[in-house]
Amino acid sequence: MLLGACGDNLPSPFADPSSIEVVSMPVTPNRELDLLFLIDDSPGGSELEDLLSASFPLLVDRLSTDGELVNLHLGIATSDLGTTGSDDPAHPGPPIGQLGNGGCAGSGKDGRLLTSGAMVSDAFLIDEADPVGTRRRNYQGTLPSVANAMIKAGGGGCGFEQHFAAIRRALTNPANAGFLRPTAQLGVVIVADEDDCSFRTPRLLDVNEPIGPLQSFRCTQQGIVCNEPLDVGEKTGCRAREDSTYIEGLAPTIELLRGLKADPSLLTVVALAGPRTPFGIELRTPPGGGTAITALGNSCDIPFVNGETRAMDPAVRMGDLAAAFGAHGLFEPGCSPVFDTQMRAVGHVLEQNLGVACLDTSMLRDSDTAAGTQPACSAVLVSGGVDEALPVCPAEGACFEIVSDAAACPETSDHLRFVVHEGPPGAYVRARCEVP
Repeated sequence: MLLGACGDNLPSPFADPSSIEVVSMPVTPNRELDLLFLIDDSPGGSELEDLLSASFPLLVDRLSTDGELVNLHLGIATSDLGTTGSDDPAHPGPPIGQLGNGGCAGSGKDGRLLTSGAMVSDAFLIDEADPVGTRRRNYQGTLPSVANAMIKAGGGGCGFEQHFAAIRRALTNPANAGFLRPTAQLGVVIVADEDDCSFRTPRLLDVNEPIGPLQSFRCTQQGIVCNEPLDVGEKTGCRAREDSTYIEGLAPTIELLRGLKADPSLLTVVALAGPRTPFGIELRTPPGGGTAITALGNSCDIPFVNGETRAMDPAVRMGDLAAAFGAHGLFEPGCSPVFDTQMRAVGHVLEQNLGVACLDTSMLRDSDTAAGTQPACSAVLVSGGVDEALPVCPAEGACFEIVSDAAACPETSDHLRFVVHEGPPGAYVRARCEVP
């Protein structure tokens, strides 16, 4: 089904505020993927690891074409950087708390890739041919079994989770040399129940600092700004704070990630965490009892079959980080007792580089009265740093069309797939569609 309404008749596809970027993909599919999971290993994090492990096979299905997996390098790192601040990483602060139960010391796990919860050996960072196929990988054994062992990072890591700084460290730590390949697409997936608390200085963990009790609300107070003061009550317009003395802004992480790939379509950033709203401040009795203190309220709870729940805090900073990467940024609320939907969504955004770009029409404007959603879209071809309008097929040379493909896009309601035909080697396509 070719949708004629999706053409190059919009005057400027990237200047129209009534449209959103829905596709960013190379003209030639890229079957190499370096996939980094950054897991929250603070107390309680093991519950999220179990959910991720159970649903991981669904992601594997999405990363396969014609029954064969992509050429995959898989890495697992955790949010535990101990008491190390980014302004002076050579001088961590003093240890705090009980190690193994939320305490923090030194450089923590230092962004090193894990296997079976332990530090990876040099022998694990390999790149070898699959003995039963032609693809390449950096692990031995079947992917589901290897992933299951690696994902179980435990739940006793530092309770001040530095997700963003740990991503940077995992991608730059010399101990992980060999994980990143220059020609591969890079996918970064954060799985957490609390927002990022990457701190610039270990003074954030100093009980004598005049920023309130040594609890995780320091991360909120120093890392988030809202339309209203951060006192008790519901807040609106909350976003990452960029001027904090204690907590990093988003720029260091965005700049490092973008600097790794000249082609932006080869970079994907996903956060699976608590929804960013509702965002409320409350008074809560601290662990161990005592006078109630200011705390960030939960934005949802994960209900488990045994009747227990897992609280998820609003992940505002993670949402902002994902949004910075357009069609290759995804923020997935993790409020369900299974992560099947979330893993399929991660697969959808990653498989764009395999030539499969499915459109979620639930957030697009319907430009036609016919059954189903007929989105109004436009696209540009980026080659050699030059943007050129990409026409709708049929056209001479490079062109695009939107087709119905239930096999490739089974989960989306209209099963619409964005398809690119021809184009020079090394080029990529960006497309935007109108929103209501």
